[in-house]
Amino acid sequence: MSLIRAIDLETSGEEPDAVDIVEVGWCSLIPVYTDSETPSFWDLTHPKSLLVKPTNPITPESSAVHHILDEDVQHADNVDDVLELALDGPHDMILAAHNASYEMGLIGHRNLRWIDTYKVAVVLAPQAPAFKLQVLRYWLELNIDRLTAAPAHRAGPDAYVCAALIHRILAAGKATVDEMVEISRGPIFLPRLMFGKHAKDPVAHVPSGYLEWILKENERSNPGEGFDENVVFTAETELENRRREGRKHEAY
Repeated sequence: MSLIRAIDLETSGEEPDAVDIVEVGWCSLIPVYTDSETPSFWDLTHPKSLLVKPTNPITPESSAVHHILDEDVQHADNVDDVLELALDGPHDMILAAHNASYEMGLIGHRNLRWIDTYKVAVVLAPQAPAFKLQVLRYWLELNIDRLTAAPAHRAGPDAYVCAALIHRILAAGKATVDEMVEISRGPIFLPRLMFGKHAKDPVAHVPSGYLEWILKENERSNPGEGFDENVVFTAETELENRRREGRKHEAY
């Protein structure tokens, strides 16, 4: 079993605007073996991060999240050099991120296996109050160093919290590495929607008309601007289940 490297990216803007990476953070989980082929435990390393000089100015909205300014990155390294350092590891290492599709969209799949801790958390802990990384950190009471995890929404600390979440899952025996990779491969069924008039309602209680509206709105959207794959998959799956069971399509 190779190492797992959690990676987090901070950017200059949000899609559909021009998005450049302005900071890369990473933190590794290294398997430790004793007398078996299965790791006895995983060593959580100290996180690292580097600023990146972007092509585009950092938007005020993005600075409000990570508090990185243009003046902070004007002498930073270029993105290719920073990513080469952050992704330097064994050919079979596993990359991890919270909402990994965002990171993969910016740096590519890299022909590596990925763990999406958002998807894993939804599947393993559907009762969580929310699935944002920092919510999971406090809800699960992760055993992490508060100084290392600060400030939130910076690449190094967030990569550290992501790695700590995986560390908890492995230590508790909730899922294996291979199981987490498999969960992360495709869309997942959400226990509830986290937006709109039915936010936080169990999906089973969301009217069929509202689920149909989600699918129609997604079809009208431009590529990359609709609902994410998990929301679409959830709406499609729930509607199909209701059709098979003969449940009525309520209005919303």
